[in-house]
Amino acid sequence: DGTPKTKIRYDRHGNVVGTTRYDEKGYPLSGICGDFMKWEMLDPHTIKISGDGDMDDFTTMAPSPWQMHEITSVIIEEGIHSIGAHAFTSVHTNMRVSNVIFPKSLRCISADAFSESEVPEKVLEDLGIEISESEKGEKE
Repeated sequence: DGTPKTKIRYDRHGNVVGTTRYDEKGYPLSGICGDFMKWEMLDPHTIKISGDGDMDDFTTMAPSPWQMHEITSVIIEEGIHSIGAHAFTSVHTNMRVSNVIFPKSLRCISADAFSESEVPEKVLEDLGIEISESEKGEKE
């Protein structure tokens, strides 16, 4: 059946740390992406990031859990302080991000967070958001 499946995640002490829903293809529809952050697919092309704090960094070897979705729109809610490396890159993924809603709480975006997307670095700089220099030029 087409009903999303759910998997419960536990930490090393046996405490429940979250659940992940999966679609009929086995792709995750929600999960965690930072100590106090979660993500959720609102529809096949829109992702919402909510919570408080800094997003995890991702790499080509440890990609974002939403990388297989055809994301074009990103909603980042108030409370999020940073966006991690390679979070919404179009390199080797189905994502083609062209629309992003940024919160006022956002302070830093890793330089490669939107690499190869339609969100130019100039737009981010115009918003007054720091582009993390530590990520610039690094390739996996």
